[in-house]
Formats: sequence, structure tokens, C-alpha cells
Amino acid sequence: MAMEMFVRDNSANDDVKYFVRVKGKRRNFIEFDFAIGSPDLAVELVMPVDLFEEFCRRYRTIIIGRDDGESIDVERAQWRHGTLDPGDVV
Repeated sequence: MAMEMFVRDNSANDDVKYFVRVKGKRRNFIEFDFAIGSPDLAVELVMPVDLFEEFCRRYRTIIIGRDDGESIDVERAQWRHGTLDPGDVV
């Protein structure tokens, strides 16, 4: 496997946090959001399951659960569209 793309020297940035939010699985691929520092801004990535697992180990990612993910979605919607009323559906 071409794992050298995941090699990093984090000695100067041990306090940096890496976040992963799994969005789905198709065949042998994982669709996920990856964020550095804060889960508020993320990129969407797709990787084979085995590479995804190694990626998460190497970056010591924090996995964002369903409830936290939904809260992030609400905050993003509020930021994009202004304040939502409590009864609004996101």
C-alpha cells in the first residue's frame, strides 16, 4: 500500500486535533469529512476501508458521532442562512 502519503511529523504540533465524521460506506469505500483543528470546516474524502483505518490511526483522529455531527450541521446552516427558529428543519 502507498501509505507514505500519510506520514507526518507531528512533534511540533502535538496539540493539533484531527476530526473524522463518517458519512457513508459504499462497497469497500468510506466517505467521510476530515477536519484539522476544529470540526467546523472539513473536506470530503473517500478511501478504501483499510486505508481509512490506517489514516485514522496515524492522525489519531477524533471520531465525530451522530449527535455531534447533527449539531455541526445545524451550526453550519445557521451560519449560511442566518438564525433558525427552533421549529425549522435542517
